[in-house]
Amino acid sequence: MKSRSIITFFFPVVYILILYCLRELNWSLYTNMAKEDSLLEYIQFFLYLSSFSIIFYSLLKKAAFFNRFEKILLVICTVGFFVMSMEEISWGQRLLTFETPEYFLEQNSQFELNVHNLKPIQNILHILYVAAGIVLGVVLPASKILIKKRTLTKYFPDFRTSLYFIFVSVFYILLQHTNMNAPESIYFIKWQDQEVFELLLALGLFIGFAVKVLRNSNGKSI
Repeated sequence: MKSRSIITFFFPVVYILILYCLRELNWSLYTNMAKEDSLLEYIQFFLYLSSFSIIFYSLLKKAAFFNRFEKILLVICTVGFFVMSMEEISWGQRLLTFETPEYFLEQNSQFELNVHNLKPIQNILHILYVAAGIVLGVVLPASKILIKKRTLTKYFPDFRTSLYFIFVSVFYILLQHTNMNAPESIYFIKWQDQEVFELLLALGLFIGFAVKVLRNSNGKSI
């Protein structure tokens, strides 16, 4: 394994250890970093927007590098990354200071203009994170090995980024357990940690998917 691949693989471990040490040493600073409209959330916005921009640029400028199946996949992902970036900042609501529409005042658990905090979605959001972590961290990397037709799996995340997604699944499984029991049932898991792991998911998608698209469109090995 190349040194860059080793760094990529183990980065989530170092990242979590550093932030958990910060949490224990300076709880106030940690929560200020991890709350709504704070550093970690805006980094997520930047990563999703960067992923959108990379893929959109590649589709516009390097269309000849992609077959029809890849183009359809990349269009879907372009839309997905743009929506996720906008969801992170509630579609610019607080930046542009416009009021929350009445429907979202009634149905959104945080009274914001976004879909992921709508009450029906909130009820299953943790399950969706668990499923996404398993699919992105285990199923898709395994498919790159098991499926011989590389054109179908070329842009799937591989095992170098598995920990970015597996840690997200593990966290939300433990958080769900904590929510259903006493808050102190799993001491090292707190609801304030969610942005830490959601950032890990955004970074994993950026490295494991968007960067691959960029490298391939520039004729480099992925």
